Amino acid sequence: MNFHFRFFCLFIFCVISFSPSFCYSHSKKVLASAFTDKIGYKDNDLYGGFYYAELDNGKALGDLAYMTPMKITWKGRSVVAYKGDIGQGGSEHPIVDIHAKTLAALGDNDPDNFLEEVLIEY
Repeated sequence: MNFHFRFFCLFIFCVISFSPSFCYSHSKKVLASAFTDKIGYKDNDLYGGFYYAELDNGKALGDLAYMTPMKITWKGRSVVAYKGDIGQGGSEHPIVDIHAKTLAALGDNDPDNFLEEVLIEY
């Protein structure tokens, strides 16, 4: 059987058969902030997709790799975003900074807000 076909079948099985959190190894509720930067730390266009920043200089979640996917859920809405930036912050502050475009997909257009009870899965 073709490797790509087997991988595709496994992916479909995971998506259909299990809750989405089964496909992620970490899940936690956090306080999140938002940001509006145009360019990420790898010179990537942050308005070209859905992105988040790992705070504490990129160490808040264990130094996730660039473009690591994260399912972000807030008030019943979910979006899959990718690590496209790093920023300040730490354990007593938000550990994830949600880009404005991703924030809008979650139903909030005010990047000055702090979002409580944000479920992140990565």
